[in-house]
Amino acid sequence: MRTQLTEEDIKGVLARAEEIYLKTSDSHDSDVVIRAAEEAGLPREAVEQALREQFELFHEAPAVGDLVFARSSDDHHYVAQVTAMSETGYRVRFLKGGESAMPLQSLKPCYFLPGEEVTVNWPWWGWWAVSVVSYDAESRQVQVSDGWNEEWFAMTDIRLDPPKKVGAVRKAQIWTYAALIACGATVSAIVTWLVMR
Repeated sequence: MRTQLTEEDIKGVLARAEEIYLKTSDSHDSDVVIRAAEEAGLPREAVEQALREQFELFHEAPAVGDLVFARSSDDHHYVAQVTAMSETGYRVRFLKGGESAMPLQSLKPCYFLPGEEVTVNWPWWGWWAVSVVSYDAESRQVQVSDGWNEEWFAMTDIRLDPPKKVGAVRKAQIWTYAALIACGATVSAIVTWLVMR
């Protein structure tokens, strides 16, 4: 008799499926994960979609003319168009200019799905993390939100940042807290000095 899976059961199965996938990722055998999830009662389509999202995989190999995010020399991924394919990889033309040949591993899907996390070059602010609201393919414009404002940006002003290393994030947090404490102490000392005069 089959039992109903709880949310915790599903989380456990998916965590184990991810562990299996990571152990077998050298062979790139996603079928192992899919089979494990199907045995747990999850639909194949849902698992395939989760794998694509988690590991930024393509639904199908890019073709000539497709837009992709391609890794640049600064390790960020910018929007580019596939101009040629070969047995060794792809030739892409970045929308901001420049061409390069690269393997599939240096490309990421460029779907601009609602909710997708990207970084935009926000005027007067610089590169800023946002999520996609909508995409107009004809004008090559993407509407994004930073949680406060919604703006339209050209695809040339959009990129994907490389994953942050945990240690670097922690260092940034420590420096931020130290700066806040120092500022607070300085303001407190000035206020105390003014009151005591």
